[in-house]
Amino acid sequence: MGTLVYPNALAGLILLLLPATLVMANSQKLRPAIRIIVFLVACFLGGLAFVWSGSKLGWLLAIAIGGFYLLRQPLPSKWKVAALAAITAVGLGIFVVRFHHYFATGATSASARMDYWRAAAQITAHNPLLGTGPGTFQRPYADIKSPDAEMTRLVHNDYLEQFCDSGIPGGLFYISWIALALTIPGRRLWKTDDALSFAIFAGVLGWFVQGIAEFSLYIPALAWIAFTLLGFLTVQKISAKSA
Repeated sequence: MGTLVYPNALAGLILLLLPATLVMANSQKLRPAIRIIVFLVACFLGGLAFVWSGSKLGWLLAIAIGGFYLLRQPLPSKWKVAALAAITAVGLGIFVVRFHHYFATGATSASARMDYWRAAAQITAHNPLLGTGPGTFQRPYADIKSPDAEMTRLVHNDYLEQFCDSGIPGGLFYISWIALALTIPGRRLWKTDDALSFAIFAGVLGWFVQGIAEFSLYIPALAWIAFTLLGFLTVQKISAKSA
């Protein structure tokens, strides 16, 4: 994982950049045979990277992004439904095979996250206006964690983290900001023929959704890339409006 801390963060980086990578791999500037080979290799390596990362949510979001991208293609409805069903069936089949041991042992990481989220709500209730300060979740959590829960430094939810770190006003402001930053360019890009810009948006959207169960916002190597790409999409919106 390098500087990305742990495997789920690596999955977040792949989720963020793979859609744009696939579009660039399918460049019309390449000869057809070379383009097919490059695209298939990118799909193969990207898929393997997701599987090897061991990220359950990352894999499910990759399936969802594939379906999301498919829905905007100019294809007959019955073809879209058939392709969407195939993608879902294959993706979930791989998911079950890859992670069946995880569920057989009781899905421990999911149980741990539930305790983190419970604690985050409790901390927010005790510090509703200003929170406990940026990155300080671990301190109050050490006092209220369940005895069998694993210790953690962060909530494993970027949105709940804002509430317990910065209070209810800060949490609401952050969620509203991200919702607007994604909705405004997303509505325009849904109808555009700019495949690369839409792929960038799909990756950014997937990354922010992954934040529901991860702490990618607190990993600079991920957050800088995500907000740079989000800024790129916002600038495109301003440029189009000015024109």
